[in-house]
Amino acid sequence: MQPLLNTTEYRKFLKELKNRIQSAQLKAAVSVNQTLLKLYWDLA
Repeated sequence: MQPLLNTTEYRKFLKELKNRIQSAQLKAAVSVNQTLLKLYWDLA
């Protein structure tokens, strides 16, 4: 039996998890930027 850390399935799981985290971080950054831009426009 292979150790869990060396299995192809585990590596695939980690890759998908990293992609989901990166996608969520990007969506959060876009949302923050949109909110800040709206604030700046409201202040003008």
